[in-house]
Amino acid sequence: MRLSRENARLALACLGPGGVPVGVGLVGLWGVGGVLVWLAGVPGWGALLWAGLGWLGVGGALVVVVDRMREEAEARGKAEAEALREQLRQAQKMDAIGRLAGGVAHDFNNLLTVIQGNVELLLEAPELAPERRRELEEIQLASGRAAGMTQQLLVFGRASHARKVPMDLGAAVREMLQMLGRLVGEQVTIEAEIAGSIPLIEADPSMIDQILVNLAVNARDAMPEGGVISVRVFPAPFPASGACLSVSDTGEGILPEHLQRIFDPFFTTKGPGRGTGLGLATVHGIVQQHDGVLSVESTPGNGATFLIQFPATLARISVSGEVDLREAPRGHETLLLVEDDAGVRLLTRTILERQGYRVHAVGSGVEALELWSSVREEVALLVTDLMMPGGVSGHELVRRLRREKPDLRVVFTSGYDADPTATPMPLVPGKNFLSKPYSKDSLTRLVRRRLDDRRHPSVAP
Repeated sequence: MRLSRENARLALACLGPGGVPVGVGLVGLWGVGGVLVWLAGVPGWGALLWAGLGWLGVGGALVVVVDRMREEAEARGKAEAEALREQLRQAQKMDAIGRLAGGVAHDFNNLLTVIQGNVELLLEAPELAPERRRELEEIQLASGRAAGMTQQLLVFGRASHARKVPMDLGAAVREMLQMLGRLVGEQVTIEAEIAGSIPLIEADPSMIDQILVNLAVNARDAMPEGGVISVRVFPAPFPASGACLSVSDTGEGILPEHLQRIFDPFFTTKGPGRGTGLGLATVHGIVQQHDGVLSVESTPGNGATFLIQFPATLARISVSGEVDLREAPRGHETLLLVEDDAGVRLLTRTILERQGYRVHAVGSGVEALELWSSVREEVALLVTDLMMPGGVSGHELVRRLRREKPDLRVVFTSGYDADPTATPMPLVPGKNFLSKPYSKDSLTRLVRRRLDDRRHPSVAP
């Protein structure tokens, strides 16, 4: 609100020669040398607070800067509001991308189930030529790597939890080097130094892969003209116990003012359209999930080094590449298979029938309900997808079928991760839940285990 000439005249009347305040009826704090700090009691004026920008009297003259504080406050408010709107737009965009990634991962897991399952069946052929076997094994390895990356889409889209297993960090890095080389391109050289004796860690292998990919991409982007990425794996220095992963580059380095924010979500120093600001934030989140420590050292012009320390585990793992040679369990019971993906349905039915089971296979929960009355007495186990079209999900199907057969055993499958907190029935991997893509061995062993549970009433269906 602008002040009238009359109010300014009244204010000046309150100041004597040299700016010393005089007058009766005015209350508040007064400055010296003509600086008015606080004024109250002037008609139509209210109270004024000196904040370094407002009112200044020099030699008894009062200079009124009317709207500066208000205009600056409004400008700050507009800037903050725009920043909040941009953060909201970014969050909404990433939420939509996350949902899309989760949907793509679900569909891709169905495809990988078919690829991996059929490769397994082909590898069982005794007359298979050695060169054909090698080709099929390459497909198997590639599809396994694709399954791990698909899991990362689910992690990004649905914040799924880490699947930790005892692992050799050095072996995991060694397996990723070739793929990282293709990822960063020919202008960038990757040098690796992996120590010979490294403590085991407990980690999600696909998340370790994600850390390597994100750090390699970040290093590549810091070296637009090319350079060297150095990857080191070594034991944690005494007295700590664990394994360390170090990724360094010869790029342009990180400005000191950016180091404090480098792991913040959506923070990026790249130009528009060149970065989401999620790469290093994802690395930071994964390290936290694994109870690790992440640090970065950098000076402008001298590259950057990211160092991660994972705690050691006392658990033991089998030799890399060891194969379970036990024969897949067989059976003779009747099963009801409910799977909306035709390829997965055919593969699963083929695997189970080859193991001796009789299988009724349908494509939806609605079809299963229609068939149920004619097969209810003979079905010993239900194998069902969680998410299906037609309005009858896997959980809803189980709820309805158990009205008539309370002891019906169930194996749930899904291209999504199991989230026990978001489902009406507990989902436990290895007990009643099978995540896609699943192998012949994991399918047949879980089916056999669930059927054998029927002999023990204390085991929950």
